[in-house]
Amino acid sequence: MKKNNIIKIAIVAVVIAAIGGGYYYSKSISAAKAKNAVKYTTVKAKTGSIAVTIQSTGTVSAATSDDIISSNNGLISSITVKEGDTVKKGQTIGFINDTTLQQSVDSATLKVAQDNTTIANNKTTLTQSVSAATLKVTQDNTTIANNKDPQKVESNNAQLQKDKEDLSTKTALLASASSNTSQLVQDQTDLNTKTASLAKETVTSPIDGVIVTMSFKNGDTVQSGKTIATVVDMKSLQIIVQVDELDISNVKNGQKATITFDALTGKTYTGTVSKVSQLGTTTNNVTNYAVYVAIDNPDGIKIGMNGNANITVSNKDNVITLSLDALQTINGKKYVLTSIPDTTSKSSSSSKKLSTSNMQLVTTGLTNQTDVEIATGLKAGAAVYIKMPTVSTSTTSTSKTSTSKTSNNAGSSSFGGAAAGGSMPSGGGGGGGN
Repeated sequence: MKKNNIIKIAIVAVVIAAIGGGYYYSKSISAAKAKNAVKYTTVKAKTGSIAVTIQSTGTVSAATSDDIISSNNGLISSITVKEGDTVKKGQTIGFINDTTLQQSVDSATLKVAQDNTTIANNKTTLTQSVSAATLKVTQDNTTIANNKDPQKVESNNAQLQKDKEDLSTKTALLASASSNTSQLVQDQTDLNTKTASLAKETVTSPIDGVIVTMSFKNGDTVQSGKTIATVVDMKSLQIIVQVDELDISNVKNGQKATITFDALTGKTYTGTVSKVSQLGTTTNNVTNYAVYVAIDNPDGIKIGMNGNANITVSNKDNVITLSLDALQTINGKKYVLTSIPDTTSKSSSSSKKLSTSNMQLVTTGLTNQTDVEIATGLKAGAAVYIKMPTVSTSTTSTSKTSTSKTSNNAGSSSFGGAAAGGSMPSGGGGGGGN
């Protein structure tokens, strides 16, 4: 009797275990299916702007700068500025004293004065001589007019002719003395040259700007041709960025850019492409081209700062845009999912299938890293679906694998698990537009 009871109890235990195991297996399958369920999110097409930008990094420099060069040899004195000071064009910043140059100017000045004195004295003497000769001719004419003696007429006329010739000669000498100033002109030119050199002893700023380097100080001796200081126009700051050869053809003068600096947190500057280098530099088989971006209002920016520039190479306003994640590519054509595919259980491997009503063929325009322009196929406000990443489970492993979305950049895509490589999805229709 006891043996029969034991057998019965054992049978009941086996049945209970089988029922429990089946229940647990059923719950596990249900949980797996729940985890493998495809989930979707929706986004809407909207009217707005889209821009394509090229991002690169670079360093700030000045587009306009000038060196103050010494034109003379001498001793520097009276420098009144220092590095960091703002100066105006033509502002005196110091002097270069050259005693020998001053002496040469004094000597040339004296020579010009002597030339003028000599010319003036010659003119005075010759003028007096012409006046005397003129008087004598006048007297001859008076004598001839008053004396009618035939015996003296001939001699008086001869004297008059002689005195006229003398007057003509002296008048010519006076005219020559007034116009023959070649020596004076030569000496004056020499004086002007030396005076100009002396004027260069005054050191002035060639442009408006800030003195960024000062190479000499008061009391130093400087030679002609040496750089005394460098002035930079801080309003002409630019950032020079390097653009890859694959993108450089899209960059043009006049394009706008936004610029940020790690050293200037929270500030964004605007700029304009002012120059695109025609000569590239190659490093590790990659060729880059220098692009110069003039900064509009460079307040607070310092030369040498590193920054990031986003150059807008193309943009459109008032167009329909959509999140790039919503765009799918099938056989080279672009589609969006306009409704969630129906669930079918006709096969043992239940999955979601596409129908022609699930997809909408679209044509696209500008595309950037986040959005795409929808040229045709969708209206503003239209909702489309994006399949969310799924988490799959394996009966032979406890590890979980995350499957991410694919974008149109991959060249292929899938709707609801349907293959989209070389052929359209099977089952549930297969069109979606041409």
